[in-house]
Amino acid sequence: TARVEELDGQAATGPAAARRYVSVAPGKEAKRFVCLCEDVTEKDLAQAVAEGFDHIETLKRYSTVTMGPCQGKMCHRLSVDLCASLTGRTLDETGATTARPPAQPVPLGALAARQADPVKLTPMHHQHVEAGARLMDMGPWKRPLAYGSVDEECRAVHEAVGLIDVSTLGKLEVIGRDGGAFLDWLHPNRFSDMEPGRVRYRVMCDDAGIVLDDGVVARLDDDRFLVTTGTGTIEAIEQWFEWWLAGSGRCAHVVNLTGALAAINVAGPRSRELLAGLADVDLSPAACPYLAARRARIAGVPSTLLRIGFVG
Repeated sequence: TARVEELDGQAATGPAAARRYVSVAPGKEAKRFVCLCEDVTEKDLAQAVAEGFDHIETLKRYSTVTMGPCQGKMCHRLSVDLCASLTGRTLDETGATTARPPAQPVPLGALAARQADPVKLTPMHHQHVEAGARLMDMGPWKRPLAYGSVDEECRAVHEAVGLIDVSTLGKLEVIGRDGGAFLDWLHPNRFSDMEPGRVRYRVMCDDAGIVLDDGVVARLDDDRFLVTTGTGTIEAIEQWFEWWLAGSGRCAHVVNLTGALAAINVAGPRSRELLAGLADVDLSPAACPYLAARRARIAGVPSTLLRIGFVG
């Protein structure tokens, strides 16, 4: 705002204040602010020092400089400079006060670790690389963006069939006789009335009704549910589940299977034809309708098939 810009222009500068205390010029109304949060000026600090509060700790507490919302992030160095200038001490003799949240010194180890960020790879990562995929960062995950022309890949999905590695999506298993009731408790829609082998879309909200996450819930057995989440929300949703489960007395257990299960989305008008040649179960429209969940072996690999509209 204009007021903030005006105050920024009036803020005292460190080097000048460290060399010499600059008083308010006679006949002028402008003030030289040291701490914008607490409206502390150079004159306020000079008055505090004159009254005997000439130690940096007592000066801080008497004048409230560095004690505003920024906790000295913007004014700590300047207040030390002024204290040194007003008392005739060096900066080393003046010392400094303790930095507190939300402003904390950044450890050198944290800066050095920036080159060692954790990286997660999907089970098919090396096959993607061998196939020439252009990779993208999806949170900590490496995920294929495209193999060649994006237009050609989109055309293939619309006219034939396409695959996408969605192993990065969160996967939680909820097990126990109260699993359905527990999911009902966490969502605005109901899952306890689902038949085994069925899938239902889910949306999760916080206490204020703000959407936290969305995905699907598949009921695999009477006491076993598979819940999918977004790539960037799995940790938060797992904590949300565990938070509400703790002390509830419900017989339900939450297991994070994100890193244990690969996931592939198959889409396009020929997707059923592709899977039918690889699956050991009937995937006809009657046997595997929309929002069905089936267990099968795909090319000999034990799999869970969810027929959903992921691509619209």
